Amino acid sequence: MRARSHLLPPSLLVLALALLACGTPGASGPGAKGASDPPMGVSEASGTPAGASSKPAAPKGPQGPSCEDGSCFVCGDGICPAGFYCQKSGGVTGCAWAVECTPKPSCSCIGPLTRGCSCEERSGFPHVICGS
Repeated sequence: MRARSHLLPPSLLVLALALLACGTPGASGPGAKGASDPPMGVSEASGTPAGASSKPAAPKGPQGPSCEDGSCFVCGDGICPAGFYCQKSGGVTGCAWAVECTPKPSCSCIGPLTRGCSCEERSGFPHVICGS
């Protein structure tokens, strides 16, 4: 009867060696970084990038269109293009479109299409609210 070998499969052995080569906490040697070491280019005393002020930078998120030219308008957390109207129904707000009211929707045109809803003009664009 042949004895079973308890060797690791080659792929598992390669993974184990790769993890060991990456370093461990508290490792020493060239390129080894401890948990308390500041990132490269950061002053240890102030914690700021070398040559930079300690004043925090304002977060820069994506910039949407300004809509100042009338090509769009704000609808809830989004922006609708001109020719659409804003509709809130069941807690969901979004852009809606009615071919019958193209190219410039108004509450007088949308009202009959959205029975049971209220409509009001805000900044020249209709906002429809259905339900509570």
